Amino acid sequence: MAYPAITNSFTSGRTAIHSQWNTNFADLVNGLSDGTKDSKINNLTAASSLAVTGDLHTVDLTDYSASSTINGWASYTAKSIYYRKIGKTIYVFYQLAGTASASISIASFTLPYKAAYTNNFYKNLVWNLSNTTYSIGFIRLYAPSTSTSVLIYKDLWDDTWTLSTPKSSCGSFSFEVTT
Repeated sequence: MAYPAITNSFTSGRTAIHSQWNTNFADLVNGLSDGTKDSKINNLTAASSLAVTGDLHTVDLTDYSASSTINGWASYTAKSIYYRKIGKTIYVFYQLAGTASASISIASFTLPYKAAYTNNFYKNLVWNLSNTTYSIGFIRLYAPSTSTSVLIYKDLWDDTWTLSTPKSSCGSFSFEVTT
């Protein structure tokens, strides 16, 4: 979307006509209220409350699949990692599927942010497939504050994945960052 535009420009030393000021004011009001323009506010303080219509985010939904370092899969039939940042919270949605690695028994992927503190995610919606065994519901994900990696365990009990077999993990979680 475009930003609101005004009709008249004023320079130093030039006398402005009242109607030009009115036209510019109408341009600004119409541009902000018709829903077809963007506006940028560098700093805003709301004394009581703030109502927002539309999407509020710091970083819009971003596909990180190609940039992420993913471990635990030899090949993929599905590979998607998306994140969105709202304030200091990162929301992650992922799906990884394919054939398990022959040598890596703990799956992981990286994100562009480090967690503010070490997280063990037990309350997230995840489903995993290791060989022919499904784990659905609360699966352990681990995000240490010292790295950008997220470790995906097969289940709540830190069981490792079966090597060289079909392997899938799909889920979502969120965590806090420092900036």
